[in-house]
Amino acid sequence: MIAVARQDEPLPSARPVRRWRSRPLLLGATLVAALTWSGVGLAAPKDEARRYFTAAMEQVTAGQYEEAVANFLAAYEILPHPAVLYNIGRALADAGEYERSIDYLGQYLESEPIDREEVEGFISTMEARLEARAVAEAAAAAEAAEATSPEAAATASSAELEQLRRLAAELEALAASLQQRGPGEVPPEVGEPSDPVADGDPTPPESGEAPPVALDDVLGGSFVNPYSREVVTASRYAQDPRLAPSSITIISSDEIALSGATSIPDLLRQVPGIDVMQPSAGQPEVSIRGFNRRLSNKVLVLIDGRSTYADYLGATIWGTLPITLADIERIEVIRGVGSALYGASAFSGVINIITKAPGDASVDNQLSGGGGSAGTGMGALSMSGRNGTLSYRASAGTTQLGRWATEADLETRQDLTSNVEDQDTALDQRTANAVLDWRVGDQGLVQVSAGIAETFGEFYALGALRDYWYDLRSLYARGDAAWGPLSVRGYWNRNVGSAGPWLVEAGATDRLTEELEYDLYDVEVRGDHTLGERFTHRITGGVGYRYKSTSWGYLAQPETENHFSGFVQDESTFGPLHLHAALRVDKHPLQTGFQPSPRIAAVWEFMPGRALRLNAGTAFRNPTFIENYTSLYLPTPTNDGVVVNTRGDRDLAPERILSAEVGVLDHASDQWRGEVSAYVNQVDGLIDLGNVSASDRQLEGFDEDLGSFVAGESSFINETGTYRAAGAELNVEYFGIEGLDAMVNYSFERIWLSDYEGSCGHDPSKTGGESCIDRATPAHKLNVSVLYRTPLDFDVSLFANWVSAQTWLIREFDEGGNVVNQQASLDSYLVVSNRITWHPTPRVDVSGAAWNWPALFEGVGPHREHPLGQPVGARVYAEVRYRF
Repeated sequence: MIAVARQDEPLPSARPVRRWRSRPLLLGATLVAALTWSGVGLAAPKDEARRYFTAAMEQVTAGQYEEAVANFLAAYEILPHPAVLYNIGRALADAGEYERSIDYLGQYLESEPIDREEVEGFISTMEARLEARAVAEAAAAAEAAEATSPEAAATASSAELEQLRRLAAELEALAASLQQRGPGEVPPEVGEPSDPVADGDPTPPESGEAPPVALDDVLGGSFVNPYSREVVTASRYAQDPRLAPSSITIISSDEIALSGATSIPDLLRQVPGIDVMQPSAGQPEVSIRGFNRRLSNKVLVLIDGRSTYADYLGATIWGTLPITLADIERIEVIRGVGSALYGASAFSGVINIITKAPGDASVDNQLSGGGGSAGTGMGALSMSGRNGTLSYRASAGTTQLGRWATEADLETRQDLTSNVEDQDTALDQRTANAVLDWRVGDQGLVQVSAGIAETFGEFYALGALRDYWYDLRSLYARGDAAWGPLSVRGYWNRNVGSAGPWLVEAGATDRLTEELEYDLYDVEVRGDHTLGERFTHRITGGVGYRYKSTSWGYLAQPETENHFSGFVQDESTFGPLHLHAALRVDKHPLQTGFQPSPRIAAVWEFMPGRALRLNAGTAFRNPTFIENYTSLYLPTPTNDGVVVNTRGDRDLAPERILSAEVGVLDHASDQWRGEVSAYVNQVDGLIDLGNVSASDRQLEGFDEDLGSFVAGESSFINETGTYRAAGAELNVEYFGIEGLDAMVNYSFERIWLSDYEGSCGHDPSKTGGESCIDRATPAHKLNVSVLYRTPLDFDVSLFANWVSAQTWLIREFDEGGNVVNQQASLDSYLVVSNRITWHPTPRVDVSGAAWNWPALFEGVGPHREHPLGQPVGARVYAEVRYRF
């Protein structure tokens, strides 16, 4: 593993020249291509390191090599990365300082990069030139001595001088031969017949200075920028964020380390346009640009491109993700429709959690643990390594969170009981994850990975259902293979366990606690090809198959589904103009024909670093198993002994959204960047439970088998109304002061319901106007964050998230079992978190964090984020991290 410089360690310095080509040739995951690496260490951001790196590149172009090396080293001190050592070696070679260049390239080779053979060949070239230079200088010195001193002439005869000249010429030819040969070729020995010098009369060099080495000819490419920003989620290949066809937000591992967050949704609060709602500590809900709800179902969450969407519920169960915060390299958030590339469920956006690459020598192994108030406890271990062409990463973790509140005291409520033994725990999670990479040649890859999460958690269910628990074992296994532009990927997701209401009536039959078994198999074949030279077209396409199987007591019977899909995408580049077009079609077994999801976008870089983006597209969400196949007698909370027969509908149509957006990005400065975007959406066919209607069983009155009266029947329906939304988002980030990073963003959104047959729910006497504004989506959200790395081995951070007031419609049953909507208001709230991290040694971090600490003060107190949810309180905890 590479020796990484910390703030209290010296920077890499010159070492004696070594013959690096004699070391074993180990091939691993490329670090040169790892353009988005972030360290776990001192939480230093890429933006600050990028500033020094950009200055260094400008100085290299101007031939100011010593100044460039100084700035490269400054960037390396802020955020160590082996590719910086590579760049230093190249700059020194351009300057003719071969000994120093060999030293830094040797340090780069300690990280076992994939271009090891090319770099070793270049080092051999420089070593040969150094030997030629030394011999030529010796010959020149002997000639000078012969001309000025008879004694010197006696020690160096003309024959010896000629031999020195010949040796110098042979070494120079050897260096040229090494420069022209490909990686892995063995050069001839000096003086062999294949050596061009041996077949002719060499011309001695005119001076002792060897000609400059043509770096681009030897190493084939430009300097590497390890601090550049890129995203892969917007187009399914790496690209600069400002040229992406969608609105993008990136949360780096540096921000994660300083955030004070205990979960991924906590981190997402800082993203413009995102709503994070916590009915309970065990199951936060996340939506993008509106339509949040209990068991939020309109955002697709991926881990390295693998879907985590629980199709039986239509939600992401965050507690079942088999990774820890320490595993995450970055989180990419696509704000806006994503079905053109990802199909169903990428309705209003995509969240792609990208984990750290296996075998990355830039990332330390680490062990961490901590705990604090409100039942908070955590621990994690992550390790990574490489052996030849194989590299691995493995991690394990545990997280525990206490409940914010209890709905009933079972010691005083003899009429209630619970299947939950521990009434104080909202989340108890244990995870393990492992990835193994095998690099095949120079363009092949085989990767296998697997993970498991054992989770007990609390969540708030749909409709009139309330507080629930789940106890799940979530597993996945995945395989990837690629050769050049072709790749195939397959994975298996499995959830098995049980779930049920947290509280039940004492002595009553519990019909809602049921066993669950869910399996998903997904296979995709994909290709990528670039055409043209001046005007390029990058074409990406693929076909996929997905099989789903669910066995659950809430469904009429075990159900299976077969899904098929295909997509094609083209990015056409005409100078500063980038045109994107994508189309995906999906086939659902219960629907006629195919679901098309087109997207078009244009990105015009009207000035360097500044771009105008226009895009439009559609997306959809398929009905879930519970919406298609439910068969459940649901108790009515307001009338004991009365149930409603709740059924799914196999004729449901998908929810559809049509979206258009315009955005302007300014990434031209190395001190700040900004983005402003505005969008309009139209949403049709939202799926919800309909009203209760009479049924044959209702007419029969009391049902002996059920032990209840059947009040009627309710089923899932597509709403008749159309929702229209308009919104805007502003984001500004500043990093112009050394050690300081600041960010502020603001989001505005308004949603209207129109063309609705009946009342809007707020007031039965009104069918339009103000009563049809969806006030459950907050109109205003403001986020502020400040990160400061002090020169005293302390890092401090502040994150603040303000959300305006909301008015929800809550589905209830009246005395007759009919569905009614009740208004429930929520005040605006502010979530503030701070973290301070101390680095007592280069390998140890000690931190303390306070999340939502204003709730500790009288007069502020906990706040609610859903009318049926628990009051969200504060967490104060400490953590120790050891890197090795």
